[in-house]
Amino acid sequence: MSSRDTILAAVRANLPKPRDLPEVPRFESDRPASLAAAFCEALQRMGGRVLEAGSPSDPLAPVRAELRNSRLVCSATPEIEGARDLAKVVDPNTLADVDHAVVRASFGVAETGSVLLADQDLKVNALAYLAQHLIVLLDPGAIVHNLHAAYARPELRERAYSAFHSLRNRGYRRRVGPGRPGRAIAVCPPGPKDRRSDGRSLTAYGLKSRLKGRVLR
Repeated sequence: MSSRDTILAAVRANLPKPRDLPEVPRFESDRPASLAAAFCEALQRMGGRVLEAGSPSDPLAPVRAELRNSRLVCSATPEIEGARDLAKVVDPNTLADVDHAVVRASFGVAETGSVLLADQDLKVNALAYLAQHLIVLLDPGAIVHNLHAAYARPELRERAYSAFHSLRNRGYRRRVGPGRPGRAIAVCPPGPKDRRSDGRSLTAYGLKSRLKGRVLR
């Protein structure tokens, strides 16, 4: 038996016994009466915008109005049609000229006014960072109280990529993948000569998801 085999055998023979992880409290004592109202307030406090609800007969009218004068719309949601097919994007850099990106968030966090965008939501992860303006569709039933509840959500464990977004952190991302700890990655903002160095926006619009399993119970 080689030295390596001897060492590995000793390690295997002395592995600690498995035990359950401690239960982490959710800190729900200060839960607001309306998660949707608390989310909107926090989002606006961070510089984001909230679109007023449309009529039941045409709920997407406010979103289309926002996009009316857009130079280039790229949509990752079936509710809004974009001018570029994300399924055909090979080089993410080609999204650098996107004026408005429309995406649907996995869920929102009332405490921070942020939304979680995962790889399945974005189709191309760079879309959330290269687009000048983000319009985020958010199911009002998919809003959690705080970050303690957010980190208990399965998206942070099951998705290959996920990131919390708010207007103030569109130059910062937290990437989380299965089988690996989350890593905070600083992203340098564009230089002063880039038109995208200012005027960026994040706008949320409450719209119930048509997909099952997206609404929190």
